[in-house]
Amino acid sequence: MCVCMCESMIECMSMCAHRCVCVWVRESVCVCVCVNVCETVYLSVCACKRMSVCMCMCVCVRVPL
Repeated sequence: MCVCMCESMIECMSMCAHRCVCVWVRESVCVCVCVNVCETVYLSVCACKRMSVCMCMCVCVRVPL
């Protein structure tokens, strides 16, 4: 699991295999994008705290064959 936190209108990237990018679209709306190199499915959760911090969490889930 990767956690990405960024301030208003700033993109940030986590330093691990799973890459999470959170971008502020408006003052109170942020978008979360999860990218990974392996073949996995992602569950992305975005939350805004204190109107100034965008918190992005990416959870990697392996799909059974």
